[in-house]
Amino acid sequence: MDKKIAAALFAAFILVAALGAFIVLTQRPARARLYFSLESDLPDPSAHLRHGFADANPRNVLEVGETYTLMFTVLNEGGQSADYRLIVDSGLLSKDEIFRLDPEAEKTFSFELIPAESDKWEFVGRDTQTRFQVIDLVEDSFIADRISFDKSIVVGDLLTAYVYAPVISGMPVFGDVLNLNVTLDELREKPYVQRSVSKDNETYSMTESENWLELSVSDDALIYNYISTRTTFTSPDQLMRIAVHKIDEPPPSMRPLGDNTTLSYSATGIESASIGFVYRIR
Repeated sequence: MDKKIAAALFAAFILVAALGAFIVLTQRPARARLYFSLESDLPDPSAHLRHGFADANPRNVLEVGETYTLMFTVLNEGGQSADYRLIVDSGLLSKDEIFRLDPEAEKTFSFELIPAESDKWEFVGRDTQTRFQVIDLVEDSFIADRISFDKSIVVGDLLTAYVYAPVISGMPVFGDVLNLNVTLDELREKPYVQRSVSKDNETYSMTESENWLELSVSDDALIYNYISTRTTFTSPDQLMRIAVHKIDEPPPSMRPLGDNTTLSYSATGIESASIGFVYRIR
């Protein structure tokens, strides 16, 4: 009889222990784990080979027009189901999605990224210079005189004057206008307008220049109007931010990308997680 009681007590102990373990496991709060999949092109696993292992999170260089697969997985390591919110924030991809994960379940997200030329450039600044002058044709009638050049250089059959007598001091561009085959009467009837646009495109910087010139005659005055605009762009470091959090909890804080910062951000919390990497478009 004693053996039967002992066996029953032992079985009851095992049952209680198993039930307790089950309760403990199922009472674990939902815990999000977020990581990049092996099939993902980003972040580039070979970047360490190019930049060296001293940089734990090297910059990822993306080419305009190339296709990249971004793939990551969210795993609920807790013992309870939870509703999560996914936030992807970057210049190439923006997502805000709500989904549910059961205990120990996972969900994989996959996106195609194709950087465009417009994704590459960020406006830096614009510099505009203007020149406006009204010249009295009666008092400054010397503009119709022949101009003699003291210095010149011959390049083949082209004679280029380096020193000439500009109409207005400090405005050599106006001296070029004097070489136009146009009379003052013609300018009176139809103003002369010249517009030129140029672009200097380097790997990570671009400059667009636009020059606009108008020369006209009104009454006894020659009117000169010149506008030059120089606009600069750069291809900066950008941060791909990916965050997951329970919908009833605030999102994880993510370190902003500051000056000279090339480190990606990766953190895992009890109820939220975030990962990211730095990229630059070439």
